[in-house]
Amino acid sequence: MKKIINKTIPHILGVADPDAFGADAPTPSLVLDTSDFARQKLRALRCHNSQIRENDALALVTLETAPRLLGVEHYRRAKGRGSTGETFLDRLTSSPVLPRPVD
Repeated sequence: MKKIINKTIPHILGVADPDAFGADAPTPSLVLDTSDFARQKLRALRCHNSQIRENDALALVTLETAPRLLGVEHYRRAKGRGSTGETFLDRLTSSPVLPRPVD
């Protein structure tokens, strides 16, 4: 059934693999509140035509709704091959200072 859906609907809301999100998505290793940066992120995405297409759901996000709709980032740490050192996510969660947003 999944193959049939993928062939008939290749992209849903601009996403090639909708199963990567929602209830079937793997649990994130790190969740960050990025609402302070959401407006800046949306402005940056709008600078590049390849990032937001006319019919994408992201095209409907306004600067006012950006913090609510784009204000949480989910990351999942992939299993490495033999790496035992500190990862980027380890360093990020232990960082005492976060950058300030630019508006």
